[in-house]
Amino acid sequence: MKSDRKLSIAHLLVLGIAMTALPLSAVTLQALRVSKGARLLLPAIAVRTQNSTLVPLARFQTPLSTVSLDALTGNNRFNPGDMAYLFVSQSNDVLYPFSITRRLPANSEHADFTIMLRAKVIEQRGEALDLEFDFDRASPPQAFLAHVAQAPQDQLHLELAVSPDGRATIAAFHAGNQIYNQRVITKSVLPGRSIEIAASAPPT
Repeated sequence: MKSDRKLSIAHLLVLGIAMTALPLSAVTLQALRVSKGARLLLPAIAVRTQNSTLVPLARFQTPLSTVSLDALTGNNRFNPGDMAYLFVSQSNDVLYPFSITRRLPANSEHADFTIMLRAKVIEQRGEALDLEFDFDRASPPQAFLAHVAQAPQDQLHLELAVSPDGRATIAAFHAGNQIYNQRVITKSVLPGRSIEIAASAPPT
């Protein structure tokens, strides 16, 4: 009976460690993407904002939200829900997409001025392809949303940190001449330990 009890306690401890490790690894990956990802500055328009004290929200459109397939190499037929990998080139502060594929290339190495972004296909309308990215919805700092409300004429940019697999995380929001770093949440993961992560919007 005592051995069964010890076994049960051991199982609970292992289960507890495993359950703690899962969010810890996800949080660590998110923090690494922000700190280590390749930087990309992308013009944006805030199409919907909610400056709530609990969860500030914003939805963005960018020049990459809809791309023209006749201007891109790669695949030209997509279905809603497909994953797409969009390659963009950035040179002298000019950004333009040049290729798109349905599958992750076997060799994802590319030139320093090229960045791969992972997206989900929303709809294909002829040669127009509507895409959704990780950075389309976000939970920005309230100060950034206040700036947007007070100076809607200011140009907005999203400063992205892009990992080699194409996942993009917002590192900062640019509005006019101001830069607002992404909100950081300190999340407890173990007694006496915490880790910082960039805030992202909940799914809607």
